[in-house]
Amino acid sequence: MTRRILRLVGVSVLLLGLAGALGLSAQEGGDQSPLKENEIYRLLQDKVSSQEVADRVRARGIAFEVTPQFEENLRTLKAKPVLFQAVKAPARLEIRANAAGAEVVVDGESRGALPAEGPLVVEDLGAGNHVVRVSSPDYVTKTETMFLKPGETFSLELTLTGAVSAVPEPLGIRVNVQAGTRPDATLREIEAADPAQKAQLIQQMIDGSSDSPLALLGYHLLQETRLAEKQYDQALAAGEKLLQRDPQNFSAHALQVRAFLGKGDLEEGLNQAQRLMQLLEQVRTMPAPEGWNPSAWDTEKERAFQEAGRVLPTLDYEMFVATNQAGDPAALERFLELFPESAYLKHAFVATTFAYQQQGNTAKMLEWGTRALEADPDQVSVLVVVTDALSEGGQDLERAEQLANQLLSLLTEQPEKARPEGLGDEQWAQQQKLWEGIAHSALGQVFLHQNKGPAAIKEFRTGMPLLKDQPQYYARNLWRLGHTYAGLGGRGNMEQARRVLSELIQFGTAFAPPARELLSKVEAALAPKKKK
Repeated sequence: MTRRILRLVGVSVLLLGLAGALGLSAQEGGDQSPLKENEIYRLLQDKVSSQEVADRVRARGIAFEVTPQFEENLRTLKAKPVLFQAVKAPARLEIRANAAGAEVVVDGESRGALPAEGPLVVEDLGAGNHVVRVSSPDYVTKTETMFLKPGETFSLELTLTGAVSAVPEPLGIRVNVQAGTRPDATLREIEAADPAQKAQLIQQMIDGSSDSPLALLGYHLLQETRLAEKQYDQALAAGEKLLQRDPQNFSAHALQVRAFLGKGDLEEGLNQAQRLMQLLEQVRTMPAPEGWNPSAWDTEKERAFQEAGRVLPTLDYEMFVATNQAGDPAALERFLELFPESAYLKHAFVATTFAYQQQGNTAKMLEWGTRALEADPDQVSVLVVVTDALSEGGQDLERAEQLANQLLSLLTEQPEKARPEGLGDEQWAQQQKLWEGIAHSALGQVFLHQNKGPAAIKEFRTGMPLLKDQPQYYARNLWRLGHTYAGLGGRGNMEQARRVLSELIQFGTAFAPPARELLSKVEAALAPKKKK
C-alpha cells in the first residue's frame, strides 16, 4: 500500500511540474488541439469527471499513443471506464476516389482496392495521425495525412489526377502524360525501342487506349514515325485519324503537307498547305471560347502561334523546293499566295519568271520578271530575259534600254555582284560573256526599233564575238545585223548584209530560211542594172 501511494505521489508531482511549465489549465475550454497525456492527468487531478474528460477526448482527439503505462496511470487517478473506452475507441476511415481498383495503403499496410461503387472501409484504426496512399497505374499516386479522433468515422474523398489528360488549345489538343505512370512507362519504352519496332509499339498503345487522349498522342507519334520511315501513305493515314479527332491540330496538318510532298503529290501538298493557312487565319481571329478568360485566351493564342512559327520556316522551304523542282508556274503562283512572306520570295519570283519563259508565255514571264526585279533590281538572270523579251517585242523600249545598260554595268563594273553563287571561274567566264552578248544584242534591237540603224549596228557587232560560242544567240544576232544593214540601203550596207546573211545561212538554224529570202532580195538589189 505504501509503495502504491508513493508511486502515485511521484506521478502527481511530475505532472504538476509539467503542467506548470506548459501553463496548462483545466479551464482552457477554447483549446481545440488534441489532448496531450499530461493534460488528461491534470484534468483528473483537478477533479474533472471521467465523463467530461471522455467528452473532451472525443471532441479534440489525443496526441499520444495509448500504452499500458498510460492505462495504469488512469487507474491510479481513479478514472472511470467511460474514459478508458473513449481513449481506446477505434477510428473508422471511409475512402472514396475516382479510381476504381486503385490500391489503398494505410500507414504502409495494404488495405485492398477501391470498389467500383461505395467507399473502401478501414476499421480498427488507432487515434492520431495516419498516412493514406492511393495508387493506380492509370492515375498519379496521391498521399494524404489525416488526424483521427478516438471512435471517429472519417470520410476521405480523393480526386486523383489521370495519368493522361487532354487540354484543348487554339491549335490543337495538348496531351499531358504524368511521370511515373503506366502510360509514361509505355512512352519511354517506345522512345527507347529499335526503329524497326517503334511503329508496332505505337500501334499497340493506340489499340489499348482508343477511348483515351493517349490515342491522340499515339497517332501523332505514328504519323511522325511513318514520315521518318518514308512510309508516306501510312503517315497520311495516321494523320487523317488524328485530324478526325482533333481538326485544329496544327502539327498534324503540317506533317500531312510533308507527307504529300514526300510521295510527290504536289497538288495535294498545296491543298493541305492551304487548309493549314486557313486554320491559322481562322484561329487568329477566333474569340475566346466559352469558359475561357479573353486575356488568357489571347495569351494562349500567342504561345500557340509562337510554336507554329518554329514549324513554318521548314514547311516554307520544303514547299518552295517542291514547287521549284516541278517547274509549274501555276504551282509556284499558288505557293506565293500561301506563303506571301516566304523567306524564299525572291527565289520564287525568279523561278516563276523562268517557268513561264519555258512555257513560252511572254506576257506572264514579263509580269513575274517585273516583280522579281522590284524585289531585287540586280537579279542578273532576270534582267537578261526581261531585257531580251522587251527588246525583241519592241515593248517599252525606254525601259528595255535602261535595263540593258543596267545589265552591262553590272557585268562589267560589278561582276562579283552579278556572279551566281556556286559557279566556277571557267563557267562564270562563259556565262558572263554570253550575258554581255545578249545585252548588246538587245540594246541593238532597241535602237533598231527606234530607227537608229548605225547605233544598232554598233551594238550587234559588239555582241558578235561574245555570242560566237552560242549558235542560236549568234544566229539571231547575225539575223538582226543583216536585217539592219539591208534596211539602211546603199551599196555598202547591202554588201555588208550579203556577207552577214551568207554566214548566217551556214548555221542551219531557224533563221536560215528567212535569211535566204532576204539574201535573194539583197542580191537582186546588188545585181547590175540591165541597159535598156
